[in-house]
Amino acid sequence: LLQRELRLPYRVISHSENKGLAGARNTGLNAANTEYVINVDSDDIPLNDFVRNIVRRLDAEPRCAAAVPYLKAFDEEADFNKQVFGGYVYRPLGDGVIASQLDNNLGHANSGYRTGVVRELGGWDESEKSMWEDWALFLKLVSSGYRIGIIPQVDCLYRVRKQSMLRTYKVWPAMRRLARNMGGLPRYESFRLQAVMRHAREEEIVMRGEIARLNAELNRR
Repeated sequence: LLQRELRLPYRVISHSENKGLAGARNTGLNAANTEYVINVDSDDIPLNDFVRNIVRRLDAEPRCAAAVPYLKAFDEEADFNKQVFGGYVYRPLGDGVIASQLDNNLGHANSGYRTGVVRELGGWDESEKSMWEDWALFLKLVSSGYRIGIIPQVDCLYRVRKQSMLRTYKVWPAMRRLARNMGGLPRYESFRLQAVMRHAREEEIVMRGEIARLNAELNRR
């Protein structure tokens, strides 16, 4: 299929064993001889301007180590060419080390990177096959002082699958991965930062519930 349809130079690299998503990304990173490297998840769909806008964003701002477009979600059962999109649009901020301990405000898998910077930082963390390998890399970038450039346009479609890693893998190993990839903090302090953020969220939920209870009581009076 590639030989028949693809009009660009390509190279297929296969692993003899499953190294996980981070390992696959690092194989591509190590094989690249270009200034930029772009990742596309196998079940997602880049749109026409995807590569062009990533290259333009990185060309325009040398301080950016990565470029991330908005993405729009669609259900796996639907034909993405025909459906009317009702799914959510993910609009990353590309910043926020503290907030991104619990919520990924930084970026998603379908993004572009400066090859040299990602190599310098050791690439994607492939020490285990947990989820959030891209979130961890973005966290490593921003906590190491690099910037993430956001492209305010939907340039790729995200396939929502019921059995995807995001919906079936355990959270704790992924949280460990985030802690391992926090630059500037010892491992213990990274875990403590996560704990503080979790506690703050739990307190916020309790407070919101109490406010709702008080409002309901006032309305009854």
